[in-house]
Amino acid sequence: AYEIDLSFMGLFREVMRSGSLYVLPVPMLAFGAATLTVSFLPRMISDALAGELCELQPIGHLSKSCEVANGQMVNYFAFSTFLASAMGFFVQPWAGRASDAHGRRPLLLLAAVLGLLKPLALFAHISGGLDIRAYYLAGVPSEALPPASLLISWMADRVRPAYRASLFGFLTAAMLVPFSTLPLLGSFMTRRASIISGVGCAIATAAYVSLVLPESLGEHERERAKAKQAAQTAKLYAPDDCGDRSSGGCGGGGGVGARGSRRGCSFRLRAAAMSLFGPMIDILSRSRLFSTLAFLAFIMAVANSGNQTVILQFFNLKFNFTPRDQSLYLLDIGGSCIVALTVLLPTLLSRLGEVGTVRASTAVLVVHMLGVTLSPSKTWVYVFGATGSLAFVALPAISALKANHAAADEQGAVQGALYASAALGSAIGPLLIGSWLFV
Repeated sequence: AYEIDLSFMGLFREVMRSGSLYVLPVPMLAFGAATLTVSFLPRMISDALAGELCELQPIGHLSKSCEVANGQMVNYFAFSTFLASAMGFFVQPWAGRASDAHGRRPLLLLAAVLGLLKPLALFAHISGGLDIRAYYLAGVPSEALPPASLLISWMADRVRPAYRASLFGFLTAAMLVPFSTLPLLGSFMTRRASIISGVGCAIATAAYVSLVLPESLGEHERERAKAKQAAQTAKLYAPDDCGDRSSGGCGGGGGVGARGSRRGCSFRLRAAAMSLFGPMIDILSRSRLFSTLAFLAFIMAVANSGNQTVILQFFNLKFNFTPRDQSLYLLDIGGSCIVALTVLLPTLLSRLGEVGTVRASTAVLVVHMLGVTLSPSKTWVYVFGATGSLAFVALPAISALKANHAAADEQGAVQGALYASAALGSAIGPLLIGSWLFV
């Protein structure tokens, strides 16, 4: 038992007690590598695909090659996001379970190394003429294993249950700091300087994780997770009626043996599939609460993935958004979300609880998405962008509800299953929103 204090000072004391300050630089550096180039990236890609300077042409008078390039860019974004998210649906549960058994740091280091690929692809494009399409391929593995779920698991290991939702909000806010500020900074820099700085942020992320970040999971929890996972695997691969029989039965000679061999192969394939998806399915179907939270994470990922990809291109075509306009939009959303996550979230949690907070933010999400896509002018885009910040407070509350109903040796598996649901939403989000906006 412990006294719960969700005031600013109470949260600060929990941060210091749990050592959560160690983890905050990781999302800032990791997302900094990706966001420094956001302001000019769509125009740079369309210029490269078209073979001419499309950004100098007024909206409504684009050349045929620029119109084709804009369409190709939307398709490439949608396809690469779909591919990365589809991979994430498989990778995230594996990474969560692996981090339970071997610790968070090795998996976070792997995510950091994969995060180098996208900025390196951009650097190779401006330096050696690498085809810009390689940028999309380079982003697939890094986006399939983002650090978010592993960082949430790291914090869940250290933070006491009553404080998790609020401090998960602080961690999400740390992820949004580069998202909201660095695109504007990048718009004042040359493209080459922004890309090189992104490479530097990615290298710094890997160095920090390997040299500074402590392991959050104790040896006892890791050994217990290994034993639990080994028992689950052994149960899946246990021989059935057609199992290891040396004579008669399915393993005997002749046609019966051939049929038994095929059944045995089929059994092993089913067991392998269940070893990957079985724990995730077990977690997501554990209760009505878990199933509902996974569905909400899926819906929010659909909206969020569209916000990060095709909506910016939509604004570029509808309102002639310049790199500075795109940076201001991201600052508008990111800054509002930081305020919501650090100031409003603790208040909502104390008055509505985790479930009430999730309900309220889901309603706001609908208003936000309709508002930004149907806005008649740039001004209304910014208005609905800011008011939509409340939509993003649901994610920390969902993660906390999951964490508080999970054992200490399965925090990674629980967050991995949750983020696999989100990955599925991210896979189809750009396709759905792109079809709605551009058809």
